[in-house]
Amino acid sequence: MPLLIHAPQTLSHSVVVSDPTSHIDLAPTILGLLGAAEPAGRMQGVPIWQRAATNRVYFLAFAYGGADGFVQDGTYYMRQALSGAVSKSRDLWFADDEHVGPNDPAIPLVNGALEDLDALQRVIVARQGERLR
Repeated sequence: MPLLIHAPQTLSHSVVVSDPTSHIDLAPTILGLLGAAEPAGRMQGVPIWQRAATNRVYFLAFAYGGADGFVQDGTYYMRQALSGAVSKSRDLWFADDEHVGPNDPAIPLVNGALEDLDALQRVIVARQGERLR
């Protein structure tokens, strides 16, 4: 989704960022533009100009869209929730013929990345629960 951030007197010219970013990058971006880098350093996201195509950005839509996925190195990957089918595409639109075959190396890449993220989320939730007790 296109995003326009207007911050007069912070940059000498417009900057177009074409690498995918995440919503968690918005607060660090705005804080960076306002010169408040220290609080941004404690956040999970990064200013949008620091994202690179090699960064993996996740799209977690299992609960409401029926699929999870991510973009990495300019390739978009998706795993459907019900069937487990894995797709890959050069953009965020997945046609029916973009499902990968059963021996495609994208399958362990996608499954491993999403399982690792799930494990990380469980650790974070458990630690937050411990802090609240």
